[in-house]
Order: sequence, then structure tokens, then C-alpha cells
Amino acid sequence: MSHSSEMPASRFRYRLSPVNMRRGLWVVLGSLFVLLAIGALASESLSETILEDLQKQPVWALVAAVTGVVVLTVLLVRIARMARDAWLVVDNEGIRCSPHKHHGPRQWLRHDWQLPWSQIERAVVQRPGEKSHHLQSWINTTLTLESPRGAHDLALLHWEPVDDSLERPALTAFRPGKALHALTESHPLIRHLEQRGIEVAYRPLGFRGRWGMGKSSSDRPDAQDSEGPVDILAFKSLVIMLSIMGLLGIGAAAHFTVLPSIRPLWSPDYGLLVLAGTAVFALGAMLSRAAPIRERTIVALLLGASVGLLAHPLSVRLQSVTGDEPLVADYIVDAPGRFQPVQADYPALDLSDLDITEYWNSMPEGAVHAFELQKVAEDRYILRLDPLFEQTRAFYEALGGE
Repeated sequence: MSHSSEMPASRFRYRLSPVNMRRGLWVVLGSLFVLLAIGALASESLSETILEDLQKQPVWALVAAVTGVVVLTVLLVRIARMARDAWLVVDNEGIRCSPHKHHGPRQWLRHDWQLPWSQIERAVVQRPGEKSHHLQSWINTTLTLESPRGAHDLALLHWEPVDDSLERPALTAFRPGKALHALTESHPLIRHLEQRGIEVAYRPLGFRGRWGMGKSSSDRPDAQDSEGPVDILAFKSLVIMLSIMGLLGIGAAAHFTVLPSIRPLWSPDYGLLVLAGTAVFALGAMLSRAAPIRERTIVALLLGASVGLLAHPLSVRLQSVTGDEPLVADYIVDAPGRFQPVQADYPALDLSDLDITEYWNSMPEGAVHAFELQKVAEDRYILRLDPLFEQTRAFYEALGGE
């Protein structure tokens, strides 16, 4: 193995992403600002509405949300601080490294290490193909230094010379794969190895994340678009999504057919339901990258639609199970199927959509009818329909016997 002459030491810093995040973050922040401005112009009382909605939420939900934000912020700050403290030095003696302790694939070394040039037998770069444009794939690009002491796995695209920033594609780049592919061959660490006469080989990434992420579609022959059927149960991410859909289906079947009938006396937040369904769809599509695009898109879309459609009734059922004991409230007949509460604290009832016209017509206007309500929040009630159905059943049995 030949060695070059004396060379100055090169110090590298650790970047959390193989692409340039700055421009993309500015685009995200700018888009957020524009959306808020549009919302403020479209609704003069937007801030007041948001504050009112927050005040209606239970205390435990607000505490949980604030705690989650704080924990996430602390975690992000800690990860960023550990990236700032990580370092890698290349000099005439060899390579010394103090890596990030919690970022990247598990096989990357987490402890401080050093490796003399004389012990490096070969270097292997595991990377996606240049047609792979998924950021998750490129994050896991690995440089392996083979030596008698074992393999030293480390990040490649995350290390950047302190005094010479790399030309990384921006987060908003449409197809960053080609630039990142070229960067693996022109990276300063690779140049140092080549100058020392160390053989550098390139292999497909071959990394599979726990949820099916990481390995690009171009490196998975069995995940290519094909004419034959695809076994969706062979992909963990799809199995997880299908299992969640099955649980939602079981819950919906129990709610609508087995458990006592209930009706929430407030309108669902359709915007929030659409947002939840869209977020679940996007997350499902992202977590199932190992599966063929057609299958993972369809399954993620079905899961998102299931969440959007069933989140409200199932959450109402959960509140009913965990809420206070039902109470009996008197209502005055305002019209057939429509009732006004005797006490102003209770909401008005419109049950005219129930197919019990004869029962409603049997009650004169101004008559009093008792209903069973369950309070689940400050101004939210659930109507228990079972007692009403018992009365209507008796009514129609008597009507049929006449």
C-alpha cells in the first residue's frame, strides 16, 4: 500500500442531513406565514376562534400537548448539540473520530475511535442508486473501513470539512439523487483515502429500516413495478397499516351494531378530521417506502380515509365510556322530533331524522319528554338513545295491537 507525503490535517463537522436544509426551512416558514396571513384575512376572528377552541379543550389534553412540544423541543436541541460536539480529524497518522451518539443507523460506531492508515485495508461505500431521491435512503449512506481490528462504519454524507462547505443539493431540490450520488465519489473523505492508495468500492445501500424505509426502490428488484400480483403481507409497514385498519373496523362494528346507541350533541370538526386523515395518509405512504408505490399508496389512502371517517364516532364512544354517569333531563316538545330543554344548560335536540314519525306525532306541542344525557365536557353532551328506543318499541307494539 503506497502512502503520499506529508499532508495537513483536515477537520470535519457533523451535519444532521445530507442535503442543505436552510433553503427548505425558509420555504416552510414562509409558506406557514402566508397560510396564517390568508387565514387572518379570510376570518377577522381567527385568533379569537382559536383561543375559544383551546379553552374548550380538557386540561389533560392541553397538558399532554404542551408536554409533547417541550419533550420534542428538548430532544431536537439535544440532537443538534451532539451534532455540534461531534468531530472527525484526518491527518498523517490516520483517522480519529468522535461521532454523534444517537443519529443514523445502528451499525454506525457510537464511541470515539481512531484508525491508523497502515491498518486500513479497504473502504466500502454503501449508497443508493442515483435515481433514488428519497432523503431517508441517503441519510443511511455508510462508509466502512475494513481493517484487522474489524469494520469501522461511519457516516459519509454527514461529514463536512470545517473550512470548505460541500455543494449539497437543497432540501427543495426536485431530484437530489444524482447530486448526492456524485458527492459520494467526490467527498473529501474519499479523496483522502484515494490519496493514500486505499481501494474504495461502491455497493448498493442494502439498508432496511425497521418500518420498511431506507432502501431505495432502484436497489430492490422485488419492489419494482411488475405485472404480477404483490404479496402485501410481505411488507411490515403494510401489515401494520392493515392491522390498524382492522382495529378501526372492529371498533366501528362494535360502535354501530353492538354497543348501546349514542349520539353526540355537537358537530364534528370536519377540518380537523380532514387534516388528521391527510396526515395519516402522508405518514403511511412515507413509512412504507419498501413496498411498491401502487400498493403502499392505496393502503395509506384507505387508512387515512378510515381515520378521517371514524375518528369522530370512535372518540365519542371513548368519551362515553370514560365520561360521567348519565342524567335525566326534561325537554319540551317544540315540533315533531324537535325539543327545547327545560333547563337552559342543556342543548336543544333535533331528532326528526329518526324514523319514528308516529311516535313524534303522538306528543302534543308543549308536552314534556325526558331524555338521558351524559356530560363529557363543559358544554358537550351525549344523548343515550337506548331509553328512547325502549319507549318507541313499547309504543309501536301497543300501536300494532290496537
